[in-house]
Amino acid sequence: MMSDVSTIVVLHDTAGKPAAADLESKLVESGVRNVQPADYRNFAHGRHNWLGKHPEDTGVIMLTCSECEGLAARTADLLPSGIPVVRLHTEWDGFDGMLSLLVQCMCAVSVLGEQSGIDPGRPGVADFGKKLYGMGPYG
Repeated sequence: MMSDVSTIVVLHDTAGKPAAADLESKLVESGVRNVQPADYRNFAHGRHNWLGKHPEDTGVIMLTCSECEGLAARTADLLPSGIPVVRLHTEWDGFDGMLSLLVQCMCAVSVLGEQSGIDPGRPGVADFGKKLYGMGPYG
């Protein structure tokens, strides 16, 4: 399902924001997937255009808790039918919900890494990347 997409839109509410940021950094920094995190409001205000223009290689991960489940369900109902959607859900809200979604996102990184043949913990780095990393803050 997500193995065929190069870009993942990660939708989140307040409780899911830290998990979305963590998922984005792990997947992009390892080269596993391009990720576009967006809260549900910003997605409705225009971030949805990416899906309309790139449906063939984009999937959606929806981070949901009990507070935003209704909004997430209505959003999912409006997405184009061919877009793969994965929902990572927690019944908890607030801090407990945030931790639950973080753990679920860590598992998702592992699965997506396996699908890509890339170990997110040891992705391999190109020579120019090693030089960039070793360069001081002022070059």
